Amino acid sequence: MADMTKNLFKLFVGLLVMLMGIWLIFTWSGDVGYLIKILFKGSIGIFVTLVGLGIVLLSSSALKG
Repeated sequence: MADMTKNLFKLFVGLLVMLMGIWLIFTWSGDVGYLIKILFKGSIGIFVTLVGLGIVLLSSSALKG
């Protein structure tokens, strides 16, 4: 039971990380050099989203197995 709770917590954290990544992709301030900021934040956001997705996939497979 403790393992399942741990995995559900990981799943939740993974989803939060994914949401944070998606938020990073879509938020930027529109001052000078905003294109660079979009690219920079976008790449960080995509990385964070992928990390979150990885956590979700690992914990969901752990829940099944």
